[in-house]
Amino acid sequence: SGIVQLLKTLAFSTRGVVRHMPIIPAGVACTLGIVGGVLHGASMAVRKYFGEGDKEYMRNPRWWIGVALDSIGGGLFFSASPFLAAGILFTLAIVAQMCTGCALGVFCFHEEASLLGKIGVACMFCGCMALAFCEHGDAGMMSTTEFFEGLCSSDFLLANVAWLALVAGLYAWSSLRNWDQQSTALAHSLAAAYADGLQFLPTRYLASVLFVSHDWTLFVVLALALKCSCLYFYIQLQQLALETRLHVIGSLSVTLAATMYKDRVEMTAATFTALIASAAGIVLNVLPAAAAEHHDENIACASVDSSNSKVQ
Repeated sequence: SGIVQLLKTLAFSTRGVVRHMPIIPAGVACTLGIVGGVLHGASMAVRKYFGEGDKEYMRNPRWWIGVALDSIGGGLFFSASPFLAAGILFTLAIVAQMCTGCALGVFCFHEEASLLGKIGVACMFCGCMALAFCEHGDAGMMSTTEFFEGLCSSDFLLANVAWLALVAGLYAWSSLRNWDQQSTALAHSLAAAYADGLQFLPTRYLASVLFVSHDWTLFVVLALALKCSCLYFYIQLQQLALETRLHVIGSLSVTLAATMYKDRVEMTAATFTALIASAAGIVLNVLPAAAAEHHDENIACASVDSSNSKVQ
C-alpha cells in the first residue's frame, strides 16, 4: 500500500481525467482488432517460412517483412485497446490470427487440414463475427495512477506468480526430457505468450497519453521500455516455438490484462454463445495439430529404436 500511495503522489495524471474523450464506435474498434489479428497471423506465417531452420534469420531481409506486418497489426491493436474490454479484444485478435494462419497454411504452404480443423476454423470465424456485434462492456482510457495501481494489485501479482511457475515448470520438464523438440517448443510458446501478455499491459496507458492526456512524463518512458523489451523477447521466443507445427495459443495471456484492467464485460446470451463458439473453434483447431505432432514424434522414436536394433 505504501508503494501505491507513493505512486499516487508522484503521478501527474489523476483518476478519471482521461475518461472524458471522444469514443470511437465499438464496431470500428472491433474491426481494428480483427484486422490487427489478421496481420499478426500473416506475420507469423512469413517469419516461420523465411526463418525456419535458419539461426541467422534476423539477417534475412524477407524475415523482416513479417516483423513489419506485426508492427502494423500492433498499431491497429494499440488504437483499439482503450475502446474494447481486454477479453473481447484479445479473443477477436487471436481468432482472426489463427484463422489467417490456417488459411495461409492450406492455400499457400499446402499443409493438410483435417475435418476437425476445418470445423474449428468455421466455429472461430462465426464466433468472431458474432462477438463483433455483441455488447462489449466497459473499457476506457487509463491514467498514470491507474496504470501503476494495476501493476501493484494483488490479483495481477498472483497471475504473474502463476505464469512464472507454469513457464518454469515447463522448462524444467523439458530439461528432464533432454530438451526434445516438442517439450522445448511448448515451453517457448508459453514463455512467448507470457511476454506477449506483458507487452500488452502498457498499451492502453500509452494510447491514453498519445490520444488524450498528452502527459509525457518519466512514467511513459518506463512503460515504453517495458513494452519494447517484452516485444523483443516475445518475437525471439515465438520464432523458436514456430520451428515446429506447434500452435502458439496467445489467448492465455489475456489473464494478465484481465487481472490488471478489470474491464467489465456484458455477459449476455449472445456474448456467451460467441465466446463459447470461438473457444470451441480454437480447441478443435489445435487438437488435430497436436495429435499429428505426437504421431510424428512416435514415428521418429520408432524409427530410432528400429535403427538401434539393426545395429545391435
